[in-house]
Amino acid sequence: MSGGIVIGSAIMGRDITVHLPRETPRAVAGLPGRVANFTGRDVQLGELLDLLRPEAAGRQGPAAALITGLAGVGKTELVLQAAAQATTVPGWFLGGVLFVDLFGYDRELRVPPERVLGSWLRALGVADADIPADPQARAGLYRSVLSACAEHGHRVLVVIDNASSADQVRPLLPSDECNAVLITSRHTLDVGARLYDLDVLAPQAAVTLIRGALQHARGPHDTRVDDEPGQAERIAEFCGHLPLALQICAALLADTPTRPLASLADSLADAHSRLDHLTREDRAVRAAFDLSHQHLERVSPSCARLFRLLPLNPGPDIATAAVARLSDADETTAEIMLQDLARAHLIEPAGTWGRWRLHDLLRLYADERGHACADADQSSAARARLLEYYTTTAASADTHLVEHPARPPSPHFRDRAQALSWLDAEHVNLILAAAFAPAQGHPDVTAVLATCLAEFCALRGHFDEMILLAGVALPVCRLAGDREGEGWAQYLLGMAVMLPGRPKEAIELFQKAAELFREAGAGQGEATALTALTTALTSAGRLRQAKKAYRRALAAYRKTGDRSAEGRAMSVDAVRLGMMGQDDKAMATLHRGLAICRETGDRLGEGRMLGLLGLVQGRMGQQRQGIESLEQAISVFRQIGDRRVEGEIQCDLGEALVRMGRFAPAVQALEEAAACFAETGWRSHERRLSAALGVALHGLGRYEQATDVLRQAIAADREHDDQGQAVLLDSLGAALLATQHYEEAAGHLRQSITISQDTGDRSLEAESLNRLGLALRMTGPEEDAAAAFHRAIAIFGELRDCERQAIVLTNLGSHLLASGRPEQAVLPLQQALSLCQDTGSIPVKSAATQLLKTARSQTPERPGEVDPGVGSIS
Repeated sequence: MSGGIVIGSAIMGRDITVHLPRETPRAVAGLPGRVANFTGRDVQLGELLDLLRPEAAGRQGPAAALITGLAGVGKTELVLQAAAQATTVPGWFLGGVLFVDLFGYDRELRVPPERVLGSWLRALGVADADIPADPQARAGLYRSVLSACAEHGHRVLVVIDNASSADQVRPLLPSDECNAVLITSRHTLDVGARLYDLDVLAPQAAVTLIRGALQHARGPHDTRVDDEPGQAERIAEFCGHLPLALQICAALLADTPTRPLASLADSLADAHSRLDHLTREDRAVRAAFDLSHQHLERVSPSCARLFRLLPLNPGPDIATAAVARLSDADETTAEIMLQDLARAHLIEPAGTWGRWRLHDLLRLYADERGHACADADQSSAARARLLEYYTTTAASADTHLVEHPARPPSPHFRDRAQALSWLDAEHVNLILAAAFAPAQGHPDVTAVLATCLAEFCALRGHFDEMILLAGVALPVCRLAGDREGEGWAQYLLGMAVMLPGRPKEAIELFQKAAELFREAGAGQGEATALTALTTALTSAGRLRQAKKAYRRALAAYRKTGDRSAEGRAMSVDAVRLGMMGQDDKAMATLHRGLAICRETGDRLGEGRMLGLLGLVQGRMGQQRQGIESLEQAISVFRQIGDRRVEGEIQCDLGEALVRMGRFAPAVQALEEAAACFAETGWRSHERRLSAALGVALHGLGRYEQATDVLRQAIAADREHDDQGQAVLLDSLGAALLATQHYEEAAGHLRQSITISQDTGDRSLEAESLNRLGLALRMTGPEEDAAAAFHRAIAIFGELRDCERQAIVLTNLGSHLLASGRPEQAVLPLQQALSLCQDTGSIPVKSAATQLLKTARSQTPERPGEVDPGVGSIS
């Protein structure tokens, strides 16, 4: 017959003639219906179509694609859309399309491959009498027919939907490289196909799907999604952006055109009943998950049990090591089971290798099944093992963060960096475990984790989590009569408010913590709380009380014999001494503390001492030594992996370099500080950093960039009318001064002065007054400029800051000289030179000397002309 293909000696020596249809609309029409509102898969659809192109055949092996993903993610729809488009392109698939749904996960409906082969051979023109009964012979004939079709230009597209195993698929695969095959499965199957993992939709695409499905059902006049976009986003989020769930929600809304989206969103908000609401007629998310779970029960009961246990983990993801404890297996076995679950798309990798997560709806489903099988799965014992793993490992990690002679670093972790890495990865699980443990019958877990996580949360700036920990630990410890545990909870609350810059609120909390520790006889805790109290009192300006608290802390440390902590506490007293203007005593205290830290091998304490020493040396005019100390401190914190404190000291270094006029290395240090803060999420130094960076950029002549940095920082921080805002305003004033925007500079500097007066920051007030004087000398009135300089000189005198007092005296002398009053300029310039003898400030000394010569050379009757900018030091 014309158009026939002869398959030679295929079965029992007979030749079989297959008649090909001239056109293929019949085959295309055999595809199941497709949704009209297909969206969010343009990239994946394009990739599949590229694979199916005739010119792609044979270039990289068979044109075979396996699309995998969890139930309801839209695998079938993607394949149907690709098949429909591919078979309508002229010349691509003249042999048509063969489609089958294998129902691989439904035990009752599962289709064996030999039955599919019989149907497909008939569709390809093979007579019933020529179709062999033997499955292998049937598969051989099928491949021969497909190859012959391809040789004659009748390429066939094979679509195998919903396969559960490689054994279901392999007999249905073409053997040639011309025909093409698309396969969908919830499992990653080893069938030699290119793998495409399909994820849930992007949030906006999920909303678009709801809108499209709703308007397809009800018409374009249904504008509920556009009328309630926020509620549409809530529905999409509750659905986990899973297409099946989204289609069900759209259908439910279409059923009742008067129902607001908010009504459906509110009904989905209850996690316990969410799966009940995601049901309509023959479509249900739970039913789709049931098939996957039942299949898993048949092939691997141990994996099914693990799937049901995973929701016992309180956080969003879980590590392999934790899964091992949860399932009571070794890590190798746990990893094998996890990979099996991942191949079944019941879990997925969570960003980094070794961590795993459940889709939100699958988590709800697994939790449902877990409750139903709690006794058989021994869920209570599993939860206890997991919590025990978290508490003991957190305690081991904490030994690397807080050094104590009676508690050496745990060998569980190689070093501090590894301990921090584990805490970074697990801290959400740990916080949630502490929060939920009391209700689950494990209150001791809360108390232990609150203590173990205090230093880590402080280090990383997790202040909200510290408050949460303390909030759940306090009632637990009070109920148990655990005074020491209650003390640690109070201490945690104090740190949570002091570190973000609210020391006054922390004072009472630290006092209460010290009292609780003393009642419990916990000397180490009492000393720790008293040290924190000293810091809070110092920051609040209550320096006499701070001195008393420090002496009590020192006595407590000496009772415990913790020489390392005693040495480290000296850094706190050095800060107090510095605030009192006693930098010489502060330096001596820091040297004593540094010696103790080095003697005891306390690297953390050594780094803190060096950082503070660098600041004190800078204030005392020992700029070069100060830079060296700061660089040594940075090296220490980099070695021990403390990026937050490294960032703080990089910021100190940048500011010191700015003061020395070394702007290029200052920018480098400040940018490194910004990287540290971005990495750790620490934000308390952002304003300082922006201020210094703005000045440094200005010093490099990058004026616009400098003012942009400062303006953006001020705009982002307007809600905080505090000291940090004043620092930024002062720095912006300095940058504007240098670009001769004097009136604008004066406005910002006046704001800085007002805030500094309110907050009691005398040093910053004087800095801004000095700059205000420089601005006013250019805009007037002259007397206002002189008054600003005089006020700044008085404040720096009170603070015993000789270097900056000399700077302002020099500026005052320059102003008086430029105003035609050389006889009045002589005294402040002489005073500036006298102070320079003590500070050794060469730039100030040079400027004051030049100005003094000019003042003396002029007579009151005939003042010389003086450039108003000469000698000005901002």
